[in-house]
Amino acid sequence: MPERGLVLVTNTTPLIAITAATGSLDVLNGSVGVLLKAKRLGYDVSIPEALQRMRAQGIWLSEQVVRFALTQC
Repeated sequence: MPERGLVLVTNTTPLIAITAATGSLDVLNGSVGVLLKAKRLGYDVSIPEALQRMRAQGIWLSEQVVRFALTQC
């Protein structure tokens, strides 16, 4: 597992919504983007399970964001 450092998390939900609405979803920021980056860095992250848990907790994710995330893992 990679060495852990400090992580800055900001609320980018409006940016994600705008990005998804405009169809320019080639780079993803926010919670899902952090999960995808963690996966790329070698952390043991199940993207489908994480997305399901986020939705179960009431976090709204557009279908386009979910589809994009699933194609990246």
